[in-house]
Amino acid sequence: MTTNVEETRGEYIPKNMQEVPCTMCGSSDYSLHEIFGYNDKFRYVKCNKCSNVFLNPRPEYDDDFLTTAYDQYGMGNEIVVNKGKIGPREREIMDRYQVAIRRIEDHLGRKGKILDLGCGTGEFLLAARELGWEAHGVDISGPMTTFVNDVLEIPARAGQFHEMDFSDWGKFDAIFCSHVIEHVPFPNLWMKKYRELLVDDGILCLNIPNQYAPEKVLQRVLKTLKIKKDKWEKWRTPDHLYEPHIKSMNYLVNNNGFDMIELFTYSSREKANESFGSKIFHHWLKWGSKIRLFARPNKRQLS
Repeated sequence: MTTNVEETRGEYIPKNMQEVPCTMCGSSDYSLHEIFGYNDKFRYVKCNKCSNVFLNPRPEYDDDFLTTAYDQYGMGNEIVVNKGKIGPREREIMDRYQVAIRRIEDHLGRKGKILDLGCGTGEFLLAARELGWEAHGVDISGPMTTFVNDVLEIPARAGQFHEMDFSDWGKFDAIFCSHVIEHVPFPNLWMKKYRELLVDDGILCLNIPNQYAPEKVLQRVLKTLKIKKDKWEKWRTPDHLYEPHIKSMNYLVNNNGFDMIELFTYSSREKANESFGSKIFHHWLKWGSKIRLFARPNKRQLS
């Protein structure tokens, strides 16, 4: 059970911390990667087997932690709907999402039914519906899915994804999950659930942070040299339970019944038409702070 932040003068202090093996391969052979957080009270370690960077020890992943971390995450930024039209901020976000959706269509060869896992307040769902997809959403936050259902009129449900029953929704042609899987304690369970929910030729698209982007490596060096400090609010939970990077994500995908189709980095300012320099930076060097990957269920395991 976590401590109420009001009882600790606004500081998040978990009562129960758990030592865990690697969240991807299960190894207990790891070394210190980074100390971080308010008063440096948390740490990431790096698995010496699969190179996964994960929080260890970590707060107990219970209802109190989930409520503290996510119930108000993104609320206050609900989509502006005015006489059936969306606002300019939402239009910009939707345009960026449609870059990813069109790439999913290129790999899939059609439109179809898509699940947005971690749907928040629904920008991706609106973007997909606008392009002709049948969109469904899932989020850990009840307030967010209530907003998506009631205001956007798009089916969405709240809860723990890997425990949900989707028999009423059926299988999906594509699953999109943007900056969510790094928040969950058991990513292999999620990968198994993705595979169960996808049609045989379906597409999984994951957006995740890139732990080894040059800018993040530089930040860690500056912090180690005590030139720069973490800007970490007292109330903030360590919500990234592991920090993805290209090598570890290849391991996660390939060891859970998927074939990697494409992997590159991208930025928050991505556009449909990339410049030549951007293509070198993101597709060749893969130096961006965010990773996007596309994978398909492994045919060898399907047979």
